[in-house]
Amino acid sequence: MKFSKEIKSIEEAIVQLKQIGSLLDTIETTVLEIEDNLCNIDESVPHVELEPEKFSENDRQQYDRLVTSLSEAYSLIDEILGPPDEEPKAQAPQSKKRQMCS
Repeated sequence: MKFSKEIKSIEEAIVQLKQIGSLLDTIETTVLEIEDNLCNIDESVPHVELEPEKFSENDRQQYDRLVTSLSEAYSLIDEILGPPDEEPKAQAPQSKKRQMCS
């Protein structure tokens, strides 16, 4: 019995899967960089609710837009990478698993 056709098909699949894996790594790295940037923005923005008297109506409108945009961006990241881990866990050094923003 010859398996050359099946072997060739499997080897082609392996090449394709390796290419896809490399692409997924690139996507994950890029999305994690975007998420890190969003977290920095999120952490640097003063919260209007804490001192509402310091903010004009225009400030509040922009703040609402910012919060809505951040929420949408975080939702898209969750769609791409899955939800973040709630608690930090000991991870393999090569793991890029993400954590929630503080």
